[in-house]
Amino acid sequence: MDTYAPRSCRQPIDVEDGPLTIDRLKRANSEFGITLLIIEHNMQAIMNLAQHIYCLAHGELLASGPPESIQNDPRVVDAYLGVHSK
Repeated sequence: MDTYAPRSCRQPIDVEDGPLTIDRLKRANSEFGITLLIIEHNMQAIMNLAQHIYCLAHGELLASGPPESIQNDPRVVDAYLGVHSK
């Protein structure tokens, strides 16, 4: 398996360059059939990019699934926003 680590691998997706970066990553996935592991705190970018998300809290797997299920998972909302609307 080939591994590619970009020079800025420890930097978050830039808000201004985000759409271009996301488009390039989607194209790489589609054209080359590669799987990408991205660790990112910019949830809007991840929701637009990922087909499957693993959400961690305190080093433990909290939830996994497609972006829609992660956005609506009460455990994720509680962990990241501190409150869940019922």
